[in-house]
Amino acid sequence: MKIPPYTEVLTESFREDFAVVGEYIIDSNVEAGNDVEFAIEKAEQFEKEVRDLIKDLTLFPEQGTIKATSAVRGKPVYDGRYSIRWVVNHDAREVSLIAIHDNERPKELRYGQAMSDV
Repeated sequence: MKIPPYTEVLTESFREDFAVVGEYIIDSNVEAGNDVEFAIEKAEQFEKEVRDLIKDLTLFPEQGTIKATSAVRGKPVYDGRYSIRWVVNHDAREVSLIAIHDNERPKELRYGQAMSDV
């Protein structure tokens, strides 16, 4: 008997982070002097890695690292720049993706710089 996969739940916070990180990857690559096509390719690379991880999580939700003091799991993507964060609800057979963490720059610093340029 085949065990059914877990259902992924994308929280609003995760969806917002996903959109913001994609835009940030494009903007930062263009600002670094790369052409727009390259910047879009990098954003698509990030999006593909996240989608592939989500697909894997529905089959193997226990992967990734877990903090000893919480049930939040995480796994790096995009060459370790970002960490995808999720929690597992075994009773409901759900994997809830809750956030994308920038391992190099906190949001306040990253977006504070952009706001000061305006």
